[in-house]
Amino acid sequence: MDGYGLPWSLQAPVSVAAGAAEVAASYGLTVGSTAPVMAKRLVRADAVPVPGTRRARGNDSSTYLHTLAEGFECLPQLFGGLCEGQVLDQPTIRAFLAEKDGVPSATALGVQVRELTGVFNVTVRPRFRGGGHGGAAAAAVLADAYRSGARTALLTARPRGYDLFRRMGFVQIDTWVVFERHRAGAGPAGR
Repeated sequence: MDGYGLPWSLQAPVSVAAGAAEVAASYGLTVGSTAPVMAKRLVRADAVPVPGTRRARGNDSSTYLHTLAEGFECLPQLFGGLCEGQVLDQPTIRAFLAEKDGVPSATALGVQVRELTGVFNVTVRPRFRGGGHGGAAAAAVLADAYRSGARTALLTARPRGYDLFRRMGFVQIDTWVVFERHRAGAGPAGR
């Protein structure tokens, strides 16, 4: 990613952190934080539709991208092609938007492989934080995943979302070390 001028990180389980540190150091990365890996067994109760949320498809890519970027407080270009229409229309990728009075407030994304779904990009636009929008978007991913056959959800939490995911029934199963390059003027770690 250095060639693109974008921030990037290397993540590894604590159990292999010593070996990963050597690789990370060769790229100028140092330990920046740790990230809990969390899991949740999905049950029928998780399949309940979540009011105020909707699936974001390819034609919603710009809305999803800008909501995601505002929630992470970064430039939309940081996500490159990850939010393009053809990505959001993939059958194993399910993006969701939470909305308040028709205005997008939060995002969440699920990537499903058989009975497992990974939960990513749970973020809330700053003016909507504290209103349950992130939890609603994440719950929409879980509901869709259960209805699609997933029975386990995994995610890597950041400090801002850890308590939310615990309340949703996720439990910590591991800790990963995040190696990153610290830049002058960089925002706070753990976003």
